[in-house]
Amino acid sequence: MKKNNEIDFVNKIAHYKCFSIVNDEYIIVKYTDYISLYNFLLNKSKEICYDDETINEIYKRITDDMDSTFNYYYNLQDKIEEMLYPGESFYILIINISKIYHLIDLGRFFLDKWKSDKNKIIRKIPVINDKVCNIINTDFKYIVSSIDSLYKENRINICDIDLFDLNDYEMFNLLGLFSIVSKISGYDKSEVIILINYVEETYNYMLKKYEEYQEENKNNFKEKNNDI
Repeated sequence: MKKNNEIDFVNKIAHYKCFSIVNDEYIIVKYTDYISLYNFLLNKSKEICYDDETINEIYKRITDDMDSTFNYYYNLQDKIEEMLYPGESFYILIINISKIYHLIDLGRFFLDKWKSDKNKIIRKIPVINDKVCNIINTDFKYIVSSIDSLYKENRINICDIDLFDLNDYEMFNLLGLFSIVSKISGYDKSEVIILINYVEETYNYMLKKYEEYQEENKNNFKEKNNDI
């Protein structure tokens, strides 16, 4: 029965233009249509329900990364401010560095929502390596961390995030991960500009999500009071 289900899955996905099937096992991604691929692979996802101890461990690991990133740029800010004649790349970084702090703070808000959410179901999808995916015999990777990698590696745009079939719980986790930016030295102007562009685009997207969340909470509160 399991083998028949796998064959049905292969037959169903074969009509997508961005995929081709090899030996009824492998998906070859012809184009960069990661959204269709990832949403479809969710049909082959594994659901894992973590206990509170495991959730706390994941939460601590992510918040440690947030704190490490925050402290890194805070210390770098001190070094830049002590420079008599900072170069152009450092000047661009220093006038925008507060945006990094704001992004991390916003990411912490969403990560806290993830931690406190009653839904503890985490989905994993088949691992994709070098645009190849073994959909029958494979390792599995968290859908959230997979999308985080796609975004940070510039294979998808921030406007594409809403096209992924994520639930609120997964979205909270993803937004927390988005706030952990790369640590750069500040000497390379192009590297600084790439970082600041990432921070601005990501912050604007996350701020919109924050406002939507607050508005939804406000409406739910009103509905609840009206029912009393």
